[in-house]
Amino acid sequence: MFKKTLCVAALTLVGFAANASVISNTYTFGAADDGSGYTFNDDGTELGPLSTSFNNTISIALFDSLDGLRTLNSITFILDGTVFGNAGAESLDNSPSEIELNLGSQLTASANFGQSDFSLVTTTPVVQELFSATAFDGVEDRAGTSGVSFTDIEGSSQDTATYQEGSFGWNSFAEFFTGEETVDLGIEGLGRSSATGSGNISTLFSTNAQGALTVVYDYTEAEAAVSVSEPGTMAIFSSIALLFGARRFKKKA
Repeated sequence: MFKKTLCVAALTLVGFAANASVISNTYTFGAADDGSGYTFNDDGTELGPLSTSFNNTISIALFDSLDGLRTLNSITFILDGTVFGNAGAESLDNSPSEIELNLGSQLTASANFGQSDFSLVTTTPVVQELFSATAFDGVEDRAGTSGVSFTDIEGSSQDTATYQEGSFGWNSFAEFFTGEETVDLGIEGLGRSSATGSGNISTLFSTNAQGALTVVYDYTEAEAAVSVSEPGTMAIFSSIALLFGARRFKKKA
C-alpha cells in the first residue's frame, strides 16, 4: 500500500495543462479613408476599387502551431459588408405604380485549394427604397412625379461561417491555414441591384461596396504544468513517511 501511494504522489508532480485560446485578426477591403476610392495593403499596394464588380486578394496571417504545441480546433470567418451609392428610377407607364429599388452587392471571401476556389463565407448587404410614381410625366429624368433619385444610401450585413475539427475535409482545411507566414484569399464584390414595379421602368444604379473579414483561430495550447521544486518534493515524501510512521506507532500502542 505504501509503494502504491508513493507512485500516485510521484505522478502528480509531472503533467500538462490544456488551455483554450483564440487568435482574431480583421482585414478591411474596399474602404478608403482618403476618399480616393482605393484601399491599401500594409505594403502600400492598392487592393481594389470601391465600385462593383471587383475581384481582389487579401493576405491573412496563418495559424502558427508553434511546432505542434498548439492544436487548431476551428476557424471562423466573419464577413461584414456595406453597400452604398445611388439609385434612380423613372416610371414610363400610363398609370400610377409602386416602385421598389434595391441597391445591393454580394461579397464573398474564398480560398484556392489548388484546383478551384472554395467559398468560405458570403454576405449580401442591401438597402431598399420605395417610391409611389404617377403616370409618366413626359420627362425621363428620374425626377418629377413619375421619377425619383436616391443618393448616398447605404445598407449593411454580416454573415459567419465556422469550420471545425470533426467536419468533412477538416484535416486538409486545417493544413491549408497552418503556417508561419500568410496566405492570399480572394475577395469578390458583385453588384446585385434591382428594381420592381411598373412594366415600363427606367433605372440607374451606382453600386459600391466595402467590408471587413475577421478570421478567428480557436485552438488548444499544451503547457507544462508547474513543476514542484526539489525541496517541495522532499516535503511531500517526508509528510508521507510521517503519516505511515504515525499509523505504525498507533498499531503498536
